[in-house]
Amino acid sequence: MMILGVIVIIGWLVDSKILLRIHPDFEPMRFNLAICFVLGGISVFMLQLKNKLYSLLPTFLLGILSYLTFAQYLFGTSYKIDFLFFNSIHMAGLNPPGRMSPLAALCFSLGATVLTLLALPFKNQTTNRIIQYSGIFIFCIGSLAIFAHFTGSNLVESWSQYSRMAIHASFGLGLFGYVLYVQTESLSVDKFLEIYSLILFLLIGQFYITSSTIWLFIFLGMVMLATHLQLKNSQKHLRIAKEEAHEQAKASREIADALETFFNLSVDLLCIAGTDGMFKRLSASFTRVLGYSEEELLARPFVDFVHPNDVSSTLAAVEKLAAGYSVINFENRYRCKNGSYRNFNWSAFPDLTTGSLYSVARDVTEANIAARSRLEILRGLDASAIVSITDDKGIISYVNDKFCEINGYTKEELIGRSHRILNSGFHPADYFKEMWSTIKSGKIWHGEVCNRRKSGDLYWVDSAITPILGEDGRRQYLAIRFDITERKLAMTQLQTSSRLVALGEMVAGVGHEINNPLAIAQGYVERIERILGTTGTTDPRLMNSIAKIHVAHDRIMNIVKGMRTFARADTDQKYMVSIPKALEEMKNLLLELYKREGVELKVVESDLQDNLMVLGSTGKIQQILMNIIQNAKDATEGSEKRQIICSLAESTSKVCILTVSDNGVGVPESIRDKVFQPFFTTKSVGKGTGLGLAIASNLAKELNGTISLESTVGVGTKVTITIPVLEQKLKCDVEAAVVNLPKSIFLPNGALVVDDEPELREIIAHHLQSLGVSKVTLAKDGKEALLEIKKNKFDLVLTDLHMPEKDGVSLLKDISKMDLAPQPTCILMTGGIFNHLGKYGDDAPSLFDGLISKPFRADRFLSVLQEAVVKRGNGQVQILDIKSEIAN
Repeated sequence: MMILGVIVIIGWLVDSKILLRIHPDFEPMRFNLAICFVLGGISVFMLQLKNKLYSLLPTFLLGILSYLTFAQYLFGTSYKIDFLFFNSIHMAGLNPPGRMSPLAALCFSLGATVLTLLALPFKNQTTNRIIQYSGIFIFCIGSLAIFAHFTGSNLVESWSQYSRMAIHASFGLGLFGYVLYVQTESLSVDKFLEIYSLILFLLIGQFYITSSTIWLFIFLGMVMLATHLQLKNSQKHLRIAKEEAHEQAKASREIADALETFFNLSVDLLCIAGTDGMFKRLSASFTRVLGYSEEELLARPFVDFVHPNDVSSTLAAVEKLAAGYSVINFENRYRCKNGSYRNFNWSAFPDLTTGSLYSVARDVTEANIAARSRLEILRGLDASAIVSITDDKGIISYVNDKFCEINGYTKEELIGRSHRILNSGFHPADYFKEMWSTIKSGKIWHGEVCNRRKSGDLYWVDSAITPILGEDGRRQYLAIRFDITERKLAMTQLQTSSRLVALGEMVAGVGHEINNPLAIAQGYVERIERILGTTGTTDPRLMNSIAKIHVAHDRIMNIVKGMRTFARADTDQKYMVSIPKALEEMKNLLLELYKREGVELKVVESDLQDNLMVLGSTGKIQQILMNIIQNAKDATEGSEKRQIICSLAESTSKVCILTVSDNGVGVPESIRDKVFQPFFTTKSVGKGTGLGLAIASNLAKELNGTISLESTVGVGTKVTITIPVLEQKLKCDVEAAVVNLPKSIFLPNGALVVDDEPELREIIAHHLQSLGVSKVTLAKDGKEALLEIKKNKFDLVLTDLHMPEKDGVSLLKDISKMDLAPQPTCILMTGGIFNHLGKYGDDAPSLFDGLISKPFRADRFLSVLQEAVVKRGNGQVQILDIKSEIAN
């Protein structure tokens, strides 16, 4: 189109009649019409390049030129556009030279509208129809003009003599209309011809219709329309029939192909046999499983391949099929080509009209082996695990012997009952709600459950519950459990120990911070006492006040010592334990606490038991007593006067006897044998775990001891613990370590006192000076102490354990590595817990000669100091006081 317009414009410029007319007898193409072809071609070209914005400018110019020309014809006027590019009206003998025919103007007006719609970002069904009909209309005008030129007809003339269309303009319009039509997405040749025929008929009718021919035109139009509709309807039905036939044939082929594929690719063995005992057709799975070729299987009766022991049952099944009955789940064995046998499970259906047997077999060889293996596994599981099966409502349908053994119920008592018969009440309702939600969703639930036996005892199981299908196809739930009661008890005991260790770390730090200032206060009070004694002051009021200070001091000291019960990081290692000392520590801790709760706690000791020693650990002995005393406290709740008595009874030479008595409600005789069982409790849910007495019983056994209970309902309960004591000879050997200690100490090289508390350093120096030590050097930490040791010799080093720059153990390690002759006597001081020394290494206890805990009295300080000096002198570790401090 664009090229056509450019050629015609060149023809106008050079006055070439060939380019303008093509043939001397044809009309020339008007100049404005050539411009319209150029503008329309540019717009279409821009649309093909997806530059819709750039196509709007030539489309706009095309619309102005075509619409104004068309308006000139409609209103019989002139807008001076026919002479836009020409001043002479005589060029090519035309007047005017630029005006195109009215139909050409109409076609390009429609074309400009269509090009504008194509440039818009949106299109719908209405715009598509406008584009299609406009394109076909323009194509019809162009084809009619071509027809008129070749037949000499004046079909496209109207309004004036000079409106006749040029031949190449006719071709251009036809091309323009077709290009516009193909711009839409829904293209159809039938639709194009249909619309083209209708528009062409209407155009021809417009040019030829007269008053005498109008009825003939209408008649021909109706005949044409009816014929067209009938033809279209017939074509539609024919097309539908063809499509349906094609689809049916396609579906039949697909079904046949699918059946053939299914037949050949099926994992199961498919076959068609006859009542004569011969195979007629076999799927490929037969040859794959048995190893024979299809020809070998078809050539012989199928019973030739059956295991000799299964031939009679196979023939009986064939007879049943021949009589018209189906055979379901019939199983026999077929021989493979390699001599082995495979187990087949058959389902067969007869067709009596053809005498054919349609059969399908499944190879169940591996399944049978797996079933036998599962049976063996289940037998082993049944012997070791607690197994039960319930329905979706929790009704028990199966239990094994292990289940009955642990619960105490018989199978008759359990089957048909809800699993709630074992509910201990320990778990909240949401716990089981989550369990049911999990297994009903088809998943496996795993968790730990506390159940109650028929006897009322509690026990723990590790449970795995999985959904299964029962024989009736309904969902059931298989529960496999293992008794973990002992493990839970051990874990609870371990967790308790871990919590106590964590608490102990905190108590150790708190004790250190309390004991240091307490030691300072105690030191100054004792100094005040000595000053008053030397001045002869005996004011009773003053002395009474000092005595009260000592009482308060002792009270604080006893509480802090009692806290060491929790701070002790106990292990399974056994050592000598002083029973009276363990009782004293426990009493110091509990006395004030219980008093505040209205419980009177008495600890009764025998004077003959002062040196009673057992082999064990202080922590375990105190935990036994704490658990029993706590249980006694709970038992006295509600009593008018709550009283607990813990006594160290007269013991034989072989056992130590401890008793804990209360005036509580007592224990009924029916449950006395159960109180030491794990998780047995008479308390409500949330108030007790049933583990206190069980842990106490286990700990007593670890110490080779026993524990027993006597009780009277309404009167009270007495628990007795017996623990083997060390032999008398061992105790005598220990007692023999007590030596006659000197009343004063001679240290020619003096003493070094290391502590981060200035006041405490001053008090210790004063104590040493009162013992005759004239030279006392002070250091605030281990780093400063090392500098002093490198400069001076010392006979005695007293160092605090916890210091900021360098702790006491690190200092003693450095001293042990130094070449000092002789090595000084070393004493370690701490306001914390002695058994925490383990974190400094196994060699820590060998670094010092004595231990002293803060706060301390002057006499205690003197005792430890004298023992340490004696120990350094004879080189033997035999001081009882030091070993008991390490142990405790």
